Amino acid sequence: MASDLERRQLEFFADVYNSVNEPTIISFKHDKFQESPDAICTLSNDEKKAIELTSVGAPKGSSARKTPHKNPDLSPLVRILNRKLSYDYREEGVSGVWLLVHMRLTLPRDMVEEAVSEIIIPERFEKIFLEWPIPFDASSHDQNININILELPTLKHWSPNLPKPSH
Repeated sequence: MASDLERRQLEFFADVYNSVNEPTIISFKHDKFQESPDAICTLSNDEKKAIELTSVGAPKGSSARKTPHKNPDLSPLVRILNRKLSYDYREEGVSGVWLLVHMRLTLPRDMVEEAVSEIIIPERFEKIFLEWPIPFDASSHDQNININILELPTLKHWSPNLPKPSH
């Protein structure tokens, strides 16, 4: 079952995805008995995609946890990707499987690309989305959320600039 946090991550991802992609995500289905995948999304062209969510942060107790921008350790990302990609999340009536990985690290794009360059993506995964925040610029009075998305296996990169939520 998708937790409240996972539901918020799905909604945010849909906003980000829809700002730069067609067909758009129009809905998610996640019921209380559904474990894997975390949700099924319906696109505006009526295709259905299984979505598995996961997140990556610096290991507990590491110096990277306190200063991830200064001490980037991407080994947890590689371990989680290799583990998640070993599972099969396909379901009947679903035309593809997407993996959404939320990273709490503010890192340059080239560093992330280098970390995942050796990852072998099984054919059963249509897309993998790596999502992480762009470093915050305190001098900017920007009222937007800045985020990086790296779409694998194509290495397509997008940085949507969305308004911050009002709550």
